[in-house]
Amino acid sequence: MKKRWFAFFISLAISFLAYTEASVQTGDIIQINNLVVESVSGGTIPGEIIASRERPDAKAKTTCVRFESLESKVAIPGLCPNPPVTSSAFPNFRIAVQNDTKLILRDRQAGSLSNFGKGDRINVFGVYTEEGTLRATVLRNITKPIPQDFIQLLNLEVAGISNDGQKTIFAIQRPDAACQGFARGWKEDIPCPIGISTDSQSKFLDGRLPDAVKTQLHFVRKYEIVVTPTTSVLDRSRTPMKSDDIGVGDSINVYGAITQKDAPQVEAEILRDLSKPRNASEIQQFEGIITRINQGDGSFLVRTRDGKQITVPTSFQVDSFIKIRGILDELGDKLSEVTEIVLQKKSDVDPIPAITRITPGTGPIGTEIVLMGSGFTPQGNSINFGTAQRLISNLSSADGKTLLFIIPATLCISGTVCPDVVLSQGNYDVSVSNKNGLSNAISFSVAPLPPLGFTTPSLPQAIENSRYSTTIEARGGAGTYKWQITQGSLPPGLQIIPGTCANEPCRAPLTIKGTPTIPGNYSFTLTLTSRNETVSQAFTLVVVYAVSTGY
Repeated sequence: MKKRWFAFFISLAISFLAYTEASVQTGDIIQINNLVVESVSGGTIPGEIIASRERPDAKAKTTCVRFESLESKVAIPGLCPNPPVTSSAFPNFRIAVQNDTKLILRDRQAGSLSNFGKGDRINVFGVYTEEGTLRATVLRNITKPIPQDFIQLLNLEVAGISNDGQKTIFAIQRPDAACQGFARGWKEDIPCPIGISTDSQSKFLDGRLPDAVKTQLHFVRKYEIVVTPTTSVLDRSRTPMKSDDIGVGDSINVYGAITQKDAPQVEAEILRDLSKPRNASEIQQFEGIITRINQGDGSFLVRTRDGKQITVPTSFQVDSFIKIRGILDELGDKLSEVTEIVLQKKSDVDPIPAITRITPGTGPIGTEIVLMGSGFTPQGNSINFGTAQRLISNLSSADGKTLLFIIPATLCISGTVCPDVVLSQGNYDVSVSNKNGLSNAISFSVAPLPPLGFTTPSLPQAIENSRYSTTIEARGGAGTYKWQITQGSLPPGLQIIPGTCANEPCRAPLTIKGTPTIPGNYSFTLTLTSRNETVSQAFTLVVVYAVSTGY
């Protein structure tokens, strides 16, 4: 025992002499390795670190080297400077940290002064000053970040999920499942960590362990998987997915860092859900009793016939297709004594028509309307307008998303006897019906009709023996336009062609078309009739001689 103490003090004395015999001069460029931080002033820059050399019995000794300049890369072995700050046993070094000091960590990533603390081991490179201070150019913390052991856990089964503060997944692993480690720089099979033990369950998890895991403590390994905002969550096909889509019963693989000794907890870097997306062949049917409804997300817990506790997320969403069996109260529009609810994908059923938009939302009789939505059939769509059901029938929709029709002059359905009353202005509900059902209603505002009249004031000239085409337009009128020349005539070779429409009333422009053969001025009167209104306008059409291009 006396010999051991004697050797220790001899070593201490030699080390101290080595420091006191230092030949470092003011302005020398030196690097001191393996210092131990004793204190850090403040935490802001400029700042100061007091550090001591490693104890004589430490495995890594404090060493010093010198450089010819700050740019030099050739180290010259040398003695360490005489530390200006002393304590009861070991001399300490004063290190000045300036704004231009480069702070780096063990992995050579950029750091800050807050990353340095008492007990950290550091290397410092800089200029030795006349005050005995080392003004640091580069300061490296060779302790932080603390190295982590990474592991890959295969074929885990999600037994519970907690969102208390941070997302935590409780998972079990069967004894025959594998684990892989990376400690030697490559992936290799390793013994799986023990995970959560029966003893640690009450202390470590503090009652957070799901019942489904507790019942299996005696024959499976249990792990707590921490999911952070930086965790990469992938599905079976390695497509990114949301961590919220992970469910109880899913099979997962986890790659991450062991954050506590004996691995009761793994911080996931990559989490892959082997159960998502689910194939249609994986759909199963379960029977059981609802034991709890969660108020937060609407999910509920079912105890199945074989004793499993299954969490079922709410499947009731807007635009879902549903079949319900029950008794309808016609007065209150409420369904009671529901005995069956079946949810189906919209792609698996004939969609009920739905209107999402009407363009325009207002206009007079004869306005062309575009309905946008879904569930329109290729043929056989009908428009319900106001109180008139199937007022316009047999409309087609090529894409199932749009329907075109014209605001009618009356609410009289074709083929029925009705009072000859023009559609009055106001708001009317518009809906669509077809073989798959009745859509929602959307409002359209019928605007007042302007008086019937021409909007084309005159006609362009025509050229002898050249093709000619022009249109005459009008506005107003509740009925389909009827055009007639009541006085005069068109130039020989031209004719009037009334416009055509798919629906009534048709107020398409009149076309004058053909090839005029005789030059001259041709005056005529055009009369337009729309329901009970009639209006006339005189026009002159001039046919000029063709210009000869020959000599």
